[in-house]
Amino acid sequence: MVTGVLPRSFTSAATRSTASGSVSTVRMTSTSFMTGAGLKKCTPTILVGRFVVTAMSVTDSDEVLVASTASARHTPSSVANTFRFSSRRSGTASMTRSQSARSAKSVDSVTRPRISRCASSVSLPRFTARPVDFSRWPRPRSSASWSTSMPTTARPPRASTSAMPAPMVPSPTTPTLLNEPPVMHRSLPERSGRANAGYDRDVRFGIFLLAARYPGQDDAAALARTTEAAVAAERAGFDDVWLAEHHFMSYGVIPSATLMAGHILGLTSRIHVGTAVSVLSDQHPVALAEQAAMLSLISGGRFRLGVGRGGPWRDLEVFGTGLRRYEEGFAESLDLLLAWLRSERLGWDGEHFSFREVPIVPRAAEPPPVSVACTSPATETAAAERGLPMILGMHVGDEEKAAAVARHGDPAAPHISAHLAQVAGTRDEAVRTLLAGMPRWLGPGLDGYVPVDDRPRPSRDPAGYTRRLCDLHPVGSPDDCAAALAATAERTGIRHFILLAEAAGSHGATLENIARLGEEILPRVRTALS
Repeated sequence: MVTGVLPRSFTSAATRSTASGSVSTVRMTSTSFMTGAGLKKCTPTILVGRFVVTAMSVTDSDEVLVASTASARHTPSSVANTFRFSSRRSGTASMTRSQSARSAKSVDSVTRPRISRCASSVSLPRFTARPVDFSRWPRPRSSASWSTSMPTTARPPRASTSAMPAPMVPSPTTPTLLNEPPVMHRSLPERSGRANAGYDRDVRFGIFLLAARYPGQDDAAALARTTEAAVAAERAGFDDVWLAEHHFMSYGVIPSATLMAGHILGLTSRIHVGTAVSVLSDQHPVALAEQAAMLSLISGGRFRLGVGRGGPWRDLEVFGTGLRRYEEGFAESLDLLLAWLRSERLGWDGEHFSFREVPIVPRAAEPPPVSVACTSPATETAAAERGLPMILGMHVGDEEKAAAVARHGDPAAPHISAHLAQVAGTRDEAVRTLLAGMPRWLGPGLDGYVPVDDRPRPSRDPAGYTRRLCDLHPVGSPDDCAAALAATAERTGIRHFILLAEAAGSHGATLENIARLGEEILPRVRTALS
């Protein structure tokens, strides 16, 4: 293994002699930026198919670089190219990407981080670093979304009629070379340059988890049940898991959907994990964007970000964001979050947020896909203007969802439809199961919605609301559930469904429902919609 410290403006190559006297070439890959003295970080990385772990002391303004000798000499086709991509909202950015040789022994073009115990020490052999000569490298494969030119960004014009600030794009500089993009798992190959790139139009099924505290449970039990349900969903063949975020209520005991998503991503290997939703009115959009980028990077692209306005609840008082952020600041919060995810550097000058230009770290070469929870025409318009798909909740039926899709204006967008789902031998049996278990946790949970300004909140009968949900959603026999989901797809055009499977009110019933949905419902609906 070869390790060392280089200025951050270099991407590097190094050589060393092996015991046999032959010379091997190694690639240098930036793993972290650290300042200060002492042991700062252990950085496990896979390079050329092997584990590499470093732990070293660094000084200010240095960047740690790690490399490993390849199993075979690199060929001219196993080099890195510099690419440029652009966003209509956030200017340009750059990255490096490797094009591997076609031989079986070539360096892997994409690496994925893993967790390992860090080494207690590491030797520091010397090596020679040189600037990269871009002119000698082969041009990248053609693509509609890529260009080989270097970024020459300028501050975009700012329309005087717009209420949203234009991002402050840096002046032309030498581009920062970024790590290779992680492995991305997709159901369909077609990609899009739109804001919803990262989604596809294949039929998708997810599990929607509130993490409600059942009567007699404590929060630890509710969180453990939620984690087990997510792992069971991957085993049952679901495509994704979506986590709700709530504060100060038993309706859901996950205060940070991104934190829980990271935990579940670490326990799974295939399934995608999303937030439904992270509440923008409660937190700074830059903090949320940083978390989303990091989760996308460490999971190999399996993270999906759902955001929402939230409600006029006491969260706004506790977190200090205030009612004005909820009522007037959602559009700016959403613009700032999107600009951060798509930029290399960013400054902001808006009504609710203002800061000088800073570098964006960590930065995902391909940002996680973003969806917006929509419960009003105003939020539908905000999502549509930014090319974002909607998440439509359980409180409305197919007609209301079809109307929301029509108002949004893009029926082909990968919108998401949330449903209550309970499978049993018959519809009567499924309804009885829900009426016996759901009101017991739903009633105390809904009582947790307390307005910040003491405005009246309509009360809702838990049993009546449960019965209404049973009428709207796939509840019943396998045939009943499959037919209901297929009908929703036909009426709304939506092909991505997330199913609340924990409503029966017990741990065992939740796991059984997930297993039956995966075995008896998903294959039928996929066949019907294929």
